[in-house]
Amino acid sequence: QFVHAAAARYSGQFADPAQPGTFLPRVSYWELWNEENLPIYLAAPDLVGEYRALLNSGYQEVKAIHSDNVVVLGGFAPVSFLPPYSLPALSFAARLLCLQRVGNSFRSARSCPTKADFDVFAYHPYSLAATPTKPPYNRNDVLLANTGEVATLVQTADRLHTAGGPSRHPIWVTEFAWFTNPPNKAVGDRPATAARYIAYSMYELSSW
Repeated sequence: QFVHAAAARYSGQFADPAQPGTFLPRVSYWELWNEENLPIYLAAPDLVGEYRALLNSGYQEVKAIHSDNVVVLGGFAPVSFLPPYSLPALSFAARLLCLQRVGNSFRSARSCPTKADFDVFAYHPYSLAATPTKPPYNRNDVLLANTGEVATLVQTADRLHTAGGPSRHPIWVTEFAWFTNPPNKAVGDRPATAARYIAYSMYELSSW
């Protein structure tokens, strides 16, 4: 109900209460949830199942207002820092897309309740207290150094038709930054170093 109301309000046809005779702007891109693999944003006994239900319901409501609205799969946090309540990005996304990891690749899961409906896959490849080339300690987390595994995951889902929505799903980075010291003494780098790392990060991300 909330997603339907929000999509209707920003459909481009909702009267602006502050300016009679005009309409509120249209919003065409909807990212449903944020970093749902972290318990501070979503908590449930079955985290993946709960998000799948929320996503699919929200997808239907957003599309009901405008069929060409774009639904973005909520951006995954790069690392899980509170196991077992939080899940690594690749583990969460693989289960959501009805896949399972086998070595460096993915294959169809033996069982999956239903496909996840979305148009665009999004994630947040922060690298905290690391360089852009440092791989994660947990192979199912996603830092810049292994961001190509996200492409492998999504392309596999498209090839095996284990995800709902369009036949091909673009991949977006919807949140990214590099911390500097000052002010962040714990994980920040000198501004000049951070600038160099950001430039390199953009190069790495553009290759996928």
